Amino acid sequence: MKFKNYRLLTIIFILSVGIGFSAAGQNSKKATEEENFNDSLRAYTEALAVIEEKFAGEINFSDLVDQSIERMLQTLDAHSSYASPEDYQRMMEDHAGHFFGIGISISIRNQRVTVMSPMEDGPAYKLGIRAGDVIDKIDGISTQGMNLNEAVSHIRGPEGEPVRITIRRQGSPEPQEFVVIREKITEDAVPYAFMINNDTGYIKMIRFSNTSENEILEAVEKLKKQNMKKLILDLRDNPGGLLSQAINVSNIFIQNGTIVSIRGRDKKDDIKFPARKAAAAANIPLVTLINGGSASASEIVAGAIQDYDRGLLIGTTTFGKGLVQSTFPLRNGGAIFLTTARYYTPSGRLIQRQYSGFWDYFIDSRRAGEQASLNQGEKYSTTLGRSVYSGQGISPDIKIEDNFNLFIGGILLESHFFNFASEYIARNPYISKNLRIDDKILAEFRDYLKRKNFKFDEKEFTDNKEVIQYYLAKDLFTQRWNDTEGVIHSTAYDNQLQQALKAFDQTEDLLKKSSSKKGK
Repeated sequence: MKFKNYRLLTIIFILSVGIGFSAAGQNSKKATEEENFNDSLRAYTEALAVIEEKFAGEINFSDLVDQSIERMLQTLDAHSSYASPEDYQRMMEDHAGHFFGIGISISIRNQRVTVMSPMEDGPAYKLGIRAGDVIDKIDGISTQGMNLNEAVSHIRGPEGEPVRITIRRQGSPEPQEFVVIREKITEDAVPYAFMINNDTGYIKMIRFSNTSENEILEAVEKLKKQNMKKLILDLRDNPGGLLSQAINVSNIFIQNGTIVSIRGRDKKDDIKFPARKAAAAANIPLVTLINGGSASASEIVAGAIQDYDRGLLIGTTTFGKGLVQSTFPLRNGGAIFLTTARYYTPSGRLIQRQYSGFWDYFIDSRRAGEQASLNQGEKYSTTLGRSVYSGQGISPDIKIEDNFNLFIGGILLESHFFNFASEYIARNPYISKNLRIDDKILAEFRDYLKRKNFKFDEKEFTDNKEVIQYYLAKDLFTQRWNDTEGVIHSTAYDNQLQQALKAFDQTEDLLKKSSSKKGK
């Protein structure tokens, strides 16, 4: 009876949608299209009826309908998608910029739930939980075999309620138990903002959420007080977020003009989004770091900066995700994300990269980005007449590879940087903030890899010395101090960032010329 009721409600709902579509379609769709649509609805409801009546096993109709919606949307394009009620709630928390938890970043390392970094001054940090700790139990429940989402759902909960965390720590024979009170945890869009040298500031932005504009403004003001004269904005691996925040963040650096435009199936739906406020950092020489993980809102910001010659882009070609995703909440608490338009930069070039299939678009996006950088798209011009190209993401002004390769990927996959750092700190718990990743530490890491039977040759190790130093610095200082210290100390070995520091003469010249042209 329960399944029949569910089927009846589903059929009524779908048919009601069909009736609404048909009524609206009388003015805009041909009769044959309406008939095809209604035939498809009838086929779907008939399939549900047959499944309910004839299938031999147990049926979860909620899962069945969820999966059918997912598959339906996947046939449209690579980005139209469905979010279950649980996933949609998590996405809303990400956009809101907060949730209730204990302030730790976790991952699955060596098949165990592991603390990657505690949030500085968060509830877990204050009690002494630190990076590298393995979470053995949550409220007495073993984490063995838990996936990341399951662990997160156990750790998060109502504000003010306790959660019991049992951890195992490198160098400590017995597990330790912590009772942590859940608090409101703010997820920063700008987790790091500091001075790299006497006059150069660095801002790392990891998402475009409701707080992004304010966080960038606060970071800029903080760094100005520390004598910032030049700025590096790091958008690498920033997957994007809210369109409104992409526009507002761009407006911090760009004084006038269109930031981005969207064009849909119907010309009457085309919209241009202009800069609306006084730019708080209009005259600061700017270098922006990008890579294949920079997508969507990140590409809007990078494209506007490049088109107006506001600064230089350094790194590798961005992902090429220039599709407008409109959100349509559903009655079950989930939501549909549907492609309704495309993004265009101020010069008129399309951000969206061409692709032939799922593998080409998502799995092989790195190679696709390299192909895009060959400048095969339609040619456009920046304010100063520099050539830029359409339909390939955003290509950098100065291409600097990130030196990621199979050797480094293998070390990361097996968590050897992270595990070596845990072992090193267990032996050397009082390392100084002046520690350098010198030949002695590199030799220890080389011996560690051999001890773990990781296959490599000496040339590979030598050729990747700077990248190894980067990851060791990041993990050692994160585990000993916090993730901010990890980022600060890894910058010395970040090749793209170091090249950005050398590019400010060009950036300042570009800013002078573009400002002069606008003034005429």
